Amino acid sequence: MTALAPHLTAFLREHLPRERNASPHTVATYAHCFALLVRFAARQLDRRPSDLEIEDLDPDLVLRFLDEIETGRGNSARTRNARLIAIRSFFRYMEYQAPNCLDQALRIRAEELHELLELSVLGHLNERLDGILRRREGSLLRDRRRHMARQRRDKGRRAEEAGGGAATSSSVTAHRRRPPPPPRELLRLR
Repeated sequence: MTALAPHLTAFLREHLPRERNASPHTVATYAHCFALLVRFAARQLDRRPSDLEIEDLDPDLVLRFLDEIETGRGNSARTRNARLIAIRSFFRYMEYQAPNCLDQALRIRAEELHELLELSVLGHLNERLDGILRRREGSLLRDRRRHMARQRRDKGRRAEEAGGGAATSSSVTAHRRRPPPPPRELLRLR
């Protein structure tokens, strides 16, 4: 079994800032993610945080942690996905640091977790699109009414231009209101 603490410390203090040239904000965000993960894992496994091992962080525990982040803490899908990226980054680092944890690292970085990330991003996009469409429904009706009014106005102008006269509002309305046809009894056929 491989102790988690020394590798996590090296990842946060040496690998991210020195080898990956990560900003202090990124390092702080990753450290916060792992503080939450370690506390969650310690509660779930009923162990002290210093006793946790890398093998304890299996995909099921990580998925439960991500679910807890979103539902229990009320974080958004974006925050949960950022936590998943930090965890996957750590296990990518572990592939090279502890070959005996290679299987664990590959399981964490598997497509199952990647699909979870993609689905939640798509879900977030769908929520945003639904909101945009709901806001646009009212404006679509207004746009349709404006379009119909423009068509009527343009049709009246074309009719006036074809008649040779200047377009005025009274002539347009007079043109639209024709007298009804005479009754059939009054029409003579020769």
